[in-house]
Parts: sequence; structure tokens; C-alpha cells
Amino acid sequence: MPESFVRWVIRNEWVTRVADLVERRLMLVFARSLRRSTVQSLAELMAMEGAIDRSAIEEEVEHAVGRLRRYYGRAPA
Repeated sequence: MPESFVRWVIRNEWVTRVADLVERRLMLVFARSLRRSTVQSLAELMAMEGAIDRSAIEEEVEHAVGRLRRYYGRAPA
């Protein structure tokens, strides 16, 4: 997925949590190849765009990965 598209979504779709970006905005919950490193990169992009604070990146990643595990039975490696 192009970074420019992800940035557009972050800027224009009122994304406030990494889990929301992964689950609803980009629908990555259905991507079999979803990796923790991808979730981390998305969190970093959100911080760069000012949607989350840089200090919240790790917490947001843990929250998103936890939701994937709990609600979708997915545990990104």
C-alpha cells in the first residue's frame, strides 16, 4: 500500500488510534501477511502526521496487536 495513501487516510479520515487505522480505515485485519513491523510503521506515520504523540507509539502498537489477537485471533509476528 503506498505511503502517500496511508498519509492521506490519516490526514482526512479522522484516525486517532492505530487499531482504527489497521482494522477499519485500511482493512489490514484481512491481510494474511500483516506483521507487527507494519503496525509499528503505521504508528510511526501517525506520529509524523501528528495524529498521535511520539511517546504513545509503543502503547498504540501494543493496543492494536492486542485487539488483533483478542477479536480476530490474529497475532502479527
